[in-house]
Amino acid sequence: MNRLVAFNRAMRLRRQLTEIQKLIDGLPPRMQPQLAILVRRELDLAGKCESPVLYGTPEDHPPGDFGTGSDVGLVRARSESMQARMRGIALWIAVVFHESRGSKDPQMLTLHRGIITVLRQFREVEQPTDATVAWMGNGNSVSVN
Repeated sequence: MNRLVAFNRAMRLRRQLTEIQKLIDGLPPRMQPQLAILVRRELDLAGKCESPVLYGTPEDHPPGDFGTGSDVGLVRARSESMQARMRGIALWIAVVFHESRGSKDPQMLTLHRGIITVLRQFREVEQPTDATVAWMGNGNSVSVN
């Protein structure tokens, strides 16, 4: 039964990755460096959590294998607001990266390789301007609640 649940989870996240990639591709080129900063920040914040898989999950969420951070991120990524969309994409990537990292399941490994491909795209994006870095560093942190 656990294998079936894991398989369904991996397939669902792979479909979501396709949607996330389309949302990223639909962003104006000038937003790509800002998204790269948000993704890096979310990855760092999730990595500092006791359980990065539960990053972005409300504290009152019942314990279980999966948190709701990826669902929260996807809802935000679908937002009409550009800022909410970018934060949602960053949250989704961070949660799914940590969830798929180190998995022995072949479906999750394929998903993780897809996330790595997305992260490589960010590395290829031009470096952000000093003004963008200053704005992001002045307490304008990403809220995950």
